[in-house]
Amino acid sequence: MNDFISLESKRAEMFKLLSVFLCEPEEEVLINGELFTSFERLFNQLTASEEAIADKLAAESKKHTITELKVEYTRLFIGPFITLASPYSSLYFGEKTLMGDTTVRVRKFYEEAGLEFDKSVNETPDHAVIETEFLYYLIHNEIEALQNKDNKLAKELNAKQSEFLKTHYLLWIPKMCGLVVENTKIEYFKILFNYFISYLEKDYVPELKFDTYNELPRSKADEVSK
Repeated sequence: MNDFISLESKRAEMFKLLSVFLCEPEEEVLINGELFTSFERLFNQLTASEEAIADKLAAESKKHTITELKVEYTRLFIGPFITLASPYSSLYFGEKTLMGDTTVRVRKFYEEAGLEFDKSVNETPDHAVIETEFLYYLIHNEIEALQNKDNKLAKELNAKQSEFLKTHYLLWIPKMCGLVVENTKIEYFKILFNYFISYLEKDYVPELKFDTYNELPRSKADEVSK
């Protein structure tokens, strides 16, 4: 069980980091280097071939002013005239506008996980950052459930993240990342989103290990509910 929790902890941290990298570049985040240090530490726990990626990202970010990175981010994800790599999942499922069927479906995922979308947030529920944070939320709470020996809840959260990945997230995020790689003029974004694609290819279902739950000691609550 400890090995599984350790694995899920790494996945949670990765999705948390990716959600930050998906946001508009901020000076305090890039200059203090803490984000790249966290990224590098996580790579050191994964595979040796990935250890240099954080250093490359940090080096490439220093080749540009924060204004240059913000302008490129805006050009890719916002416009002003055309959006080269839209961060909204609705537009990858054949919808021409936001707040349609896809947005409703994504909001339903959140609600079924016990979340109420904050209407004060100046974004729609199907934005890439929010969806990636949702995956972090599911994995983080799965870990807490396992640590509290609430195996039933842990299994439910595991199933929810698998369903969200399989039926929604993985059907569009790699396409968005590919559009960034294809259209960016700055190597920093190309390195980052190429890695995003490769991580998702490796992360997917094989690391979720559903059968692990069959090996976990049953909690008293589980026994009573039988």
